[in-house]
Amino acid sequence: MGNQATVPTLCELVRAHKPDVIFLSETLASSARLEEVHVMLNFANCFSVNCIGRSGGLAFLSNNKVACSLLSYSQNHIDMGVSVGSSRSRITGYYGHLERHRRHLSWNLLKHLSCVHSLSWSIIGDFNDILHNNEKRGRVLHPLHLLRGFRDAVNSCGIWDVELTGYPFTWSRGRGSSNFVEERLDRVMGNALWHEMFPSASLSSLVAPTSDHCPILLDMAPIVVCRRFKSFRFENKWLEERDLPKVVRRSWQGFRDFEVDKRLLATSETMDVWGNHVHYAFKNNKKDLESIIKSLQVAVDVEMVAHEAVLTTYFMLSILEQLDGEKAVEFAMIVWRLWKDRNCRVRAGGTTAPRITVGLARKYWSEWDVSRGSLGPSQSIRSSCGCGIGLPWVS
Repeated sequence: MGNQATVPTLCELVRAHKPDVIFLSETLASSARLEEVHVMLNFANCFSVNCIGRSGGLAFLSNNKVACSLLSYSQNHIDMGVSVGSSRSRITGYYGHLERHRRHLSWNLLKHLSCVHSLSWSIIGDFNDILHNNEKRGRVLHPLHLLRGFRDAVNSCGIWDVELTGYPFTWSRGRGSSNFVEERLDRVMGNALWHEMFPSASLSSLVAPTSDHCPILLDMAPIVVCRRFKSFRFENKWLEERDLPKVVRRSWQGFRDFEVDKRLLATSETMDVWGNHVHYAFKNNKKDLESIIKSLQVAVDVEMVAHEAVLTTYFMLSILEQLDGEKAVEFAMIVWRLWKDRNCRVRAGGTTAPRITVGLARKYWSEWDVSRGSLGPSQSIRSSCGCGIGLPWVS
């Protein structure tokens, strides 16, 4: 929460996945700041633990669908009793000590938490530990005594992992350099009773360009979607679409033989279908970019071309979060073509191809958008879209 770009990303994730409970670790924020965030997210309840200086900080948020009661907390955990209907279970938000010489304190905390209640129990968070070396990719293997210590603590607690789908690593550092490393630090574990209560629970990794951690999403049970009638609503963002007048004119003229009320109804239905198409086209373009990030995560190591692709894609995602519709898609295509053109020239043996940086992408954006009349000449991409805040590659 200390990074200003984190909150819009969190809001987007909440809108997309609609979780009932959120656990945040390393918030780097005070309780007052987290109170603002929980109101912004429209969650009913929030319990937080203040950060100490520039480290730590925890928060547990829940909506009205679940009843939560605080059981215990510390700088490294928040333990909650959770009731949904007649079923009651326990969920612990957990943050393991970062320093290796203090890991034994984290393991002792795990063992203590496993013994204090007999409820079904799940524990979620950033453990800052891995169970096996295949949960790490980097030049140096994880120390054996740390692997053994964490495994012994987990076995002693009688808990095991919910299988992670998607990208297998949840934290990375040094992307694009020879010191690049990534690990699966974030996970969800449950005891036997919890796994028995939620046999279909699934865990997936998401994309958050503003963080060095991938958010993880725990789905306790499959959701059955029921379609229901939706009344027509005009969306103000449609006014930015150049096709809007043409759609309205064509529809209104096409139903000229209808009575006025039926003509209005038919035109509104046409606009609704067109609006959904615009919305999902934008949504699909954003999903495509997120899938590109996931595929590039696998390929990224020390090769500069792949590194630049990730930076460019992250930058485009930060723009897309601020814009809607055709404008966002058009800009994304401009920057992506710019990178592709550079890549093709590099493969062809050219040595004068420009390096695609965020600064160059910003320059192209300004020229394109000023020509469209959307920005004044003195405005910059930083001021208009809020980009550059909290992005480590922006110089």
